[in-house]
Amino acid sequence: MQPLITKRLVLAAGLMLWGACTQAALMPYESGGVQLVYDDAQDLTWTRDANLFKTQYDADNTVIADIIAAVPTITSGNGTHNVVTGDFNTINGRMTWYGAMAWVEWLGSIAYAGADDWRLPAIIDTGAPGFVFAYVGSDAGYNVDTSSSEVAHLWYDTLDNIAFFDTSGGIHQPGWGLSNAGPFGISMQDSAYWSGTEYPPNRNVAMLFHAGRGQQYGPVKDIEFYGWAVRPGQIAAAPVPGTAALLALGLMGIGARKLGSSGNGGFAAFREQCF
Repeated sequence: MQPLITKRLVLAAGLMLWGACTQAALMPYESGGVQLVYDDAQDLTWTRDANLFKTQYDADNTVIADIIAAVPTITSGNGTHNVVTGDFNTINGRMTWYGAMAWVEWLGSIAYAGADDWRLPAIIDTGAPGFVFAYVGSDAGYNVDTSSSEVAHLWYDTLDNIAFFDTSGGIHQPGWGLSNAGPFGISMQDSAYWSGTEYPPNRNVAMLFHAGRGQQYGPVKDIEFYGWAVRPGQIAAAPVPGTAALLALGLMGIGARKLGSSGNGGFAAFREQCF
């Protein structure tokens, strides 16, 4: 009976580990005392706090002065903008596009979490020049081509949220909105997040993604919306596997030792595929 029990133990652990692996698109980790999330589908690191500027200001109200001192101007397609306190809303954490651009550049200047390449998420013009509105498959509108947008990919593909409009333009899809914020929790706002991408036909406009209704569009840069810092890849510290994965690995280790003499290579093969 013992070999049968051992095999069942390994099978159960394998199923646990398979679940942990297949659901590991967003992996919380820490670097330099900062909570981060690694997005393995896009090979990006997001700050786990999706309203980080507000958190930073609440902890230290000199942060705006620090940002302006480090990044006094933002130069973009419509000229040079002098960064001022009015670019930052200290009540809710929203910023103009210029404020958000200055903020992420400042994060890099202080090597926040040990990285110097923080930026706003990217949105790519994938179709006809100028971002074309549609209810499905475009780079603007709803149910967008998620290859065009880092936030859209996170919101639609990884977190599995549903847009306000369906693909034919019908409103109020069942379950629409920010129903799943994943490891970002209540910090993820039911509102719009700036991208670092300007709107080509009108450089007074920048693109953003609305995390409340799943819309991608472009308002003028001096309206206040949220900023979210992102960077490529992982910072040095690696994500820690979830509790279920650790338990499964332990169980599989016990089972594998007992089955080692039988020539069973399942554990090794599974380990290679998952890690």
